[in-house]
Formats: sequence, structure tokens, C-alpha cells
Amino acid sequence: MSLQPQETERRSAASVLCGILAQVAGLLRADPAFAAPGTEIITEDKGDIDTAIAQAVAALGLCATVMLADARGAKESLPGPVFTSVGVVVEISENTLANRASGGRTALEAAEEAARLLHLARLPDGRTLTVTDLAKFPNPVEPADVCYHVIARLANVSLNRKVKTT
Repeated sequence: MSLQPQETERRSAASVLCGILAQVAGLLRADPAFAAPGTEIITEDKGDIDTAIAQAVAALGLCATVMLADARGAKESLPGPVFTSVGVVVEISENTLANRASGGRTALEAAEEAARLLHLARLPDGRTLTVTDLAKFPNPVEPADVCYHVIARLANVSLNRKVKTT
């Protein structure tokens, strides 16, 4: 079950963290080398994320999912709250049989490319990402059989935001 585009846009406008995920996905989609044909890029705000990943991996062989990892270190004295560190995970899932049969790049190659694209990238809202880790994930969602996590962090993220009403 995927959200309608207007609902995804509303959530991104109302939620700082959903907005960050949408911006990271946008950076990946904007790069023609990363967003090559056969690569699906989704966010965890798409509804039933496991189903969306399974469908994308089964159909295309490679899928990048942008997710929130954590929000740490809330500063108690500030309204918002304001987190000193927010982690974003780009999960690269691959069905090797489908992907490599079509000549696609490997999950590791895609993870490396995502790390290169996102390290020190400036989001449209002005925040800067810093890639801190790239790790193999042991339990990919079927039908994927290989999965890597690219972990990036943002500093000083406030949830104190005015909600747009229409």
C-alpha cells in the first residue's frame, strides 16, 4: 500500500524527519549514475515498506530504501526537541540472480556510489550529511539476498517546525 503523492508531500511538509528522508532520496534520484534504469529509490514513508522493497527487488533486481536510523542526544534545555545527531540509512537490497542477469551493478557497488554521493552533501534545506558507516546487513527482505547499509548523520536537527495548513 503506497501513499498518494499528495499525502507523501503533506507528511514531508509536516514532519522534519520525513522531510529529511525525502531530501536524501531526492539527492540519490538526481544523480544519473546512481538512479540508473533498474534502480528503485523509495523511502520508509511509502506505507508497507517490506512489500514495496520486495516488489522493487523482484521486478528490478536492485532497490535503495531511505530510512531513519535514530535521533540521538536531545538537548533538554531547548524546545523542539533538538537532536545533536540524526542517523539516516540508505539500504541497498539486491536480488543477485535478477540483477546480475540483466548486467546490473552489484549492491556493494551501489552502496559505494551512495556513500560517495551523500558524504558532505548539502540537502535542499541547508543541512549537511556526513557518511559514517557502510555495512553489510545480514537479513535482507526476500527476495533480496544481498543488502548493504550506508549510514549518514546530520547534526542539530530541531523538530520545532511550523506545520503548513491548507
